[in-house]
Amino acid sequence: MGDHTADPIKTFCIGFDDPRFDESPFAKAAADRFGTDHIAEIVNPDMLSFWPEATRICDQPHGDVSFLPTNRVARLAAEHVTVVLTGDGGDELFAGYDKYKNFFAQPGIAQLSDGDFQKAYFDQISLFTSAGKNAIYSKSFGEQTKADESLALAKPWFDQVPHFDRINQALYLDMQMLLVGNNLVKPDRMGMAVSLEARAPFLDYRIMELAFRMPGALKLKNGETKYILKKAVTGLIGEDLAYRKKQMFTVPIGEWFKTHLSDYCRSHIDSLTAQTDFFDADAL
Repeated sequence: MGDHTADPIKTFCIGFDDPRFDESPFAKAAADRFGTDHIAEIVNPDMLSFWPEATRICDQPHGDVSFLPTNRVARLAAEHVTVVLTGDGGDELFAGYDKYKNFFAQPGIAQLSDGDFQKAYFDQISLFTSAGKNAIYSKSFGEQTKADESLALAKPWFDQVPHFDRINQALYLDMQMLLVGNNLVKPDRMGMAVSLEARAPFLDYRIMELAFRMPGALKLKNGETKYILKKAVTGLIGEDLAYRKKQMFTVPIGEWFKTHLSDYCRSHIDSLTAQTDFFDADAL
């Protein structure tokens, strides 16, 4: 982009005091490398007060806390521009998440039947197994839902691509469910809440077609995620940025719920179980 514009490209980033979640030094390194007009802020990671508003903006419940920092960086960008480019889709097309590395490194995965592979991968990416969900349901709700199996939602997508290798089957499922159902909802809703439009160049149809013509072994190779993409861009962005450890754009909500926000968490659970009969209060 910088090669084709007279003025420096504007780039945006928020950072946190906790280095485990702070990507701002890497953003600055990229900005310095390409001479961008870089705008960054260090913000308080505790954004939970915004959660009810984020849910309202989404028009649906969601459980992804990264919606909150996404809105924060969108607000920063909206002070300067009306359209931004994001990196959404790169992980789903080119196997960028550690979950792919961890899943396919398990012994015996290659020997599973198609049905067993699909169930094993679906269990790997699910927050709850069927048994885990049933354990927190009330008896009446459990009876109502006992015939419903979450894997049935994934099966039609697997059935579309039996000719894909196993890695690409997993990526295809995540493209159709995770990307569409969550990861693209996030920049769309959180950006449009402040009149900021997001574009995802990785999701240009030509990039997507190219990605799914590649064998999965070029994406996840010898435990290296995004293998072919990293090789393609190392000359452009440098080895330090291309091969740095994967970081998620999130805040440590799980730790907070176990420590200083445990009362907040329990009060919501108590409210939920008092107002509905979906759950077994003690189990939950």
